[in-house]
Amino acid sequence: MAIYKIEDSNYKNVLTSPLVPCFVKFGSDGCHLCVALKKPFRELSREYGDEVLFLAVDVDENPELKEKYISDGIPTLYIFFGGRAYLVPEPEETHPSSWYSKEYMKEQLNKGIEGDCETWTAHTI
Repeated sequence: MAIYKIEDSNYKNVLTSPLVPCFVKFGSDGCHLCVALKKPFRELSREYGDEVLFLAVDVDENPELKEKYISDGIPTLYIFFGGRAYLVPEPEETHPSSWYSKEYMKEQLNKGIEGDCETWTAHTI
């Protein structure tokens, strides 16, 4: 499955219309951790196929989305479904090289799909 880019101009249509959860990566090409996430994010998109819509937002090019969803910096991951946006919690591991491993992202994505994210920070779309 491909990773689609969303922008300030189309995000509401994209995020409110799918029948499947959306896994959204907010980042920037100038952010080393964001660039490091590209490969595992792409691998997960292939694993999940049509079960999940994988989306990417370049926060440098989309200030409206950055203002709405980013408060603590990038990279930031969200799961959108049911008209809500759920902020994926950062890993408890403190070393940046272990943040957002493929295994961690998969674990969190599965929690979101199963509805086990009530304690996460939620926003309306």
